[in-house]
Amino acid sequence: MAFLSELGELIHEEHFRMLVMICEVENRVKGADAAPPVDPADADDRALLIKLVDGLDGLLVHNAFEEAVLFPAVAEAGDEAYIGLIAEEHFVIEPLASRLRDLAAETLERGPSFARWTAFRDAAIEMAANLILHLESEEVTIVQKLRVLIDPQLDHELAQRYRRERSRGTLRPSPQVQYHAHG
Repeated sequence: MAFLSELGELIHEEHFRMLVMICEVENRVKGADAAPPVDPADADDRALLIKLVDGLDGLLVHNAFEEAVLFPAVAEAGDEAYIGLIAEEHFVIEPLASRLRDLAAETLERGPSFARWTAFRDAAIEMAANLILHLESEEVTIVQKLRVLIDPQLDHELAQRYRRERSRGTLRPSPQVQYHAHG
């Protein structure tokens, strides 16, 4: 892996956590353990559902930062070639993430049912396929190239802003996502 910029390291670490999360979910719904529905009464399934809800909340916030701050900075620097394609992938992923998050939260709240399990499994498989490809695209076209796409000072300022906004919780999901928080 090439040396990453400061912001690139932050985004790369989040991408890695997203990849681990979605692969764990995919393994649960497609792997050897896929026969029984996810059940919050099972400690492992409960932990996975909680991790998924938190992770998908984080993914929506992560995408909001990329769309509102990172993509415009890269485009302003003159490299718009891949920004449109990556942003279009967000329009596919964000509704999937929102749907899967809602299904996970509903399963936590109401327990398993055949209909919920079927919808959850289908959404998880579709989300995994789309997210894995998206993360790979974004890593190759933007994250690995940030050192040359934006100047080091701007990179540092954006990294600081991202840390600050993330820790304050001031980042919000993109407005095009129908997002419902569950308590």
